[in-house]
Amino acid sequence: MKRKSVILVLLVLLLTGCGAKKQPNTLTITTESQIPTTPLPTTQTEDASTVILPIVPVPEPVVELDYEVVKPNEMGNILVVMYHGIYDNQPYHIPAEQFRRDLQYMYDNGYRLISMSDYLSGQIDIPAGTTPIVLTFDDGLPTTFSLEEREGQLVPVKDTAVYIIEEFSDKYPDFGRNAIFYVNTSNGMFTGAGTEQERLQWLVDRGYEVSTHTDTHINMDKAPKDLLLKEIGGSIIKLHDLLGEEYVMESFAYPFGSKPSGELEKYVLDGTYENSTYSFKIGLAVGASGPFVTPYHINFNKYKAPRARGSEGDIQDLWWFFKDYEKNPQKKYISDGMIDRLSVPAGKEENINKEALPEGIEIYIY
Repeated sequence: MKRKSVILVLLVLLLTGCGAKKQPNTLTITTESQIPTTPLPTTQTEDASTVILPIVPVPEPVVELDYEVVKPNEMGNILVVMYHGIYDNQPYHIPAEQFRRDLQYMYDNGYRLISMSDYLSGQIDIPAGTTPIVLTFDDGLPTTFSLEEREGQLVPVKDTAVYIIEEFSDKYPDFGRNAIFYVNTSNGMFTGAGTEQERLQWLVDRGYEVSTHTDTHINMDKAPKDLLLKEIGGSIIKLHDLLGEEYVMESFAYPFGSKPSGELEKYVLDGTYENSTYSFKIGLAVGASGPFVTPYHINFNKYKAPRARGSEGDIQDLWWFFKDYEKNPQKKYISDGMIDRLSVPAGKEENINKEALPEGIEIYIY
């Protein structure tokens, strides 16, 4: 009788005497096309019943990354992009067609969306050879995100930023579905259908992130300490009231790109207001105020991290960087595809701030 499944037979022959040589143990794997039509040898017990030995799975071989082909550089630049509204009022606001063009370029050129949280933690999980990118949106504008009721459900309004990201990610699931929204908590957050709590919760439930852009979008370089604490800490309290005390906010975006100086600078990222304490890992500027080094680079400045303005035309706008990285791909972050390893070309390891790396990560220099 032909067997339709593959049978692994381990036959151990122990031959002694008559000058016979000892035969080595053999392991034979046969595929269905190779199964013989004659009966296979079997092992029998004393009562003549047949014993079928269990199949032992053979582990898959570990395939090491071809570093000369992929050329990973996980100390390279990671773009953090700053958008505002989705309507034609450039350079800070862009029309829907241009935003779709931005996303298509990113996808076609190997960029993949990651969250701000993953960017800050260094836990970047994207395929080998691809480049992470972070999308940020300021001011909580209705063209960025608003909801409408359709067939009894709250869904994004067509041609808002979130609608376009959702649409694009449905078409290209491997692109990712991430962005962070910096809102002014007293200026109306997105408007449209649903309550403020429902809108923010919709974003969080879909994997997006929310944080503060101050309460009323103040000019921070002219603000005294008490006002800074109220604008930042008070905004955090309001967001926790809507999203729950357990919701974590790790980043802050400066309104107008203005930041306090001297002794007041520290209150941007760390402070206490009305018995509520906040602590951010990063303060984001308006525009490319410095190199796009990773948070675990020795030159990372947590008080003034740069963002590329999401437009085209001016030096150090988004498309300026796109073209620069086309000419100089060695500048940008290239993933090795391994979340627990940091792959770095020889000579760049001296820029690693090891204390900022995730616990247990391996540094691999090639």
